[in-house]
Amino acid sequence: MIRSSELTERLVFQQVATVDESETGHRVPQYTDFKSVWGSVVNRAGRDLLRAEKIDSERRVLVRVRFFQGLQSNMRIKHTKKRDGGTAFYQIVSFDDKNNAGKVLEIIATEDAST
Repeated sequence: MIRSSELTERLVFQQVATVDESETGHRVPQYTDFKSVWGSVVNRAGRDLLRAEKIDSERRVLVRVRFFQGLQSNMRIKHTKKRDGGTAFYQIVSFDDKNNAGKVLEIIATEDAST
């Protein structure tokens, strides 16, 4: 069971609505809000990745929310941080209905430093 006192962060789950072409010809996803919930975000690990001869930073987080229907792995999470008022976007890597009880969702997500 998850206590409401642990759910202190406002999170918005967003789904891909359309994918547009940018001026440079790259595909750019457009997101719409799916569900707004209270949850917790805990840093798990950070790492630097070498991609195309440049270093990208990736931060993994564990997100815990009350169970809800409709979550998909291609969604992202918008997190407005309480401390500095900044916004972070997390791409969902995986999620689990803890103990298959339909009460708590544990989500592993990554924050791309370029967002």
